[in-house]
Amino acid sequence: MQCRRRALWRWLLQQQQQSRSSSSSSSVVVDEHLQQQQQQQEVLVKGNGYSRFTLLNRPSALNAINTSMAARLHQLYKNWEDNHDIYI
Repeated sequence: MQCRRRALWRWLLQQQQQSRSSSSSSSVVVDEHLQQQQQQQEVLVKGNGYSRFTLLNRPSALNAINTSMAARLHQLYKNWEDNHDIYI
């Protein structure tokens, strides 16, 4: 009887650990998604035809570039360099 209780106790602990790890990974995904949305709102992209330009949208900080904005700009410019339909 005591062995069954221990086995049940171990199983319950494993289930709790698994549920914690899955919920923490889903919260990381949500955080990354929110960060991407914020980056996209801070760096706006305009363009038509063969041209593109970026507009900094961070008036509260006088449009100062932070690290996330720099990463977004780098990603955009790199993608534009690789795209032959866009002239830089």
